[in-house]
Amino acid sequence: MRLRSAKLLDAAYRFICECRISDRSLHGLKLALARNIRLPRRVAVHVDETGEVRGARVVWRQGLVIGVHLCERAPASALKPWDRFALRERYYGILD
Repeated sequence: MRLRSAKLLDAAYRFICECRISDRSLHGLKLALARNIRLPRRVAVHVDETGEVRGARVVWRQGLVIGVHLCERAPASALKPWDRFALRERYYGILD
């Protein structure tokens, strides 16, 4: 599998951080985080290549690398059209 970019979102589908998908299985992903941050146990993953958003549960972590178990697809109403557009852009961030 080639490396693919993704974004982690919290349970309310708000941006947390950039990441890279380094391995994928039928029900899980191995993700390399762009920065060392504290994560909630439940997250959502936005796959940049496809625009797919899936709920996920963090099952392990080793430094900047995490393993997540993929759950349900996010409902269509979970993200507004402009949020989906912003997540597709190359550079995405939040202001504090």
